[in-house]
Amino acid sequence: MSNKHGLKNMEFGIYIRELREKRGLTLAQVAERLDLSINYVSQLERNLRKPTDKLVIEFSQLYKVDQDILFRKSGQIPLRVRKVINRNTNLQKSLSFVDKRNLSQEVEKQIVIRIHRMIAEFFNVDESDILSK
Repeated sequence: MSNKHGLKNMEFGIYIRELREKRGLTLAQVAERLDLSINYVSQLERNLRKPTDKLVIEFSQLYKVDQDILFRKSGQIPLRVRKVINRNTNLQKSLSFVDKRNLSQEVEKQIVIRIHRMIAEFFNVDESDILSK
């Protein structure tokens, strides 16, 4: 199940179920801690529901995982990244420019690779450090 951006929404449900099971929690315990119904948590884990931003943050706090990871696994742009995009009109214009070109996935991939290289070079880090999260 992919969204329009090609990200797999189903990763979120599988991931939060794995986190719950690794921590030895029941659906009922998670539901109680997040003030949700057991049925709703189950639907999230089975990818029948898409989490709200608030729920992504609450799950990240409950399971002590980086919320950026959960946002990506839910097929959403992490909140902090959205803030960067929202406050930077030149970045918005650049992304719009690329989007309007209707580029192939391969060309988009090449653009992203170049951006990664520039960021890694600017911060003097390995590209894998940028992509590790």
